Amino acid sequence: MIVHPPFNFRFSGVMNMAIVFDTVKNNIDNGYNATSGILTVTTDGVYVFSTTILTCPGCLAAVGFYKNDDYISGLYVNGAPDKLPSTAETTVLELTRGDQMRVKIADAKDEVVGNNYTTFAGFLLYDTAPQTDQPFTMAPQQAAVGK
Repeated sequence: MIVHPPFNFRFSGVMNMAIVFDTVKNNIDNGYNATSGILTVTTDGVYVFSTTILTCPGCLAAVGFYKNDDYISGLYVNGAPDKLPSTAETTVLELTRGDQMRVKIADAKDEVVGNNYTTFAGFLLYDTAPQTDQPFTMAPQQAAVGK
């Protein structure tokens, strides 16, 4: 099994339809692009993704996970005037090498607090890539015959 370290990105407050988590904590396979906010999967497998969203007091936020620009699941936060509300979502998906994941704000007027309070993280739960390794076999041994 191939083991990949987790990746974790934090949002610094730049507002856009696709959230760009530009503070990268772990990106061992270099699958995450801190300019576009897109994570491109490098290995076939089952992945776990999580995001936490914090909004400003009185703000609404509708945010979703997208696989190859297709909506997967979402979060909705409705903040009270005197509170900093947050919400979190975790999803498990089987992905193929080259699939792309991102977190998008569903509406341009929504506000999300950055400064390391809004995060995106994920890891490979298990590899589903076809195994190309041949079974281990030992070469036949020659018998030693002595007199």
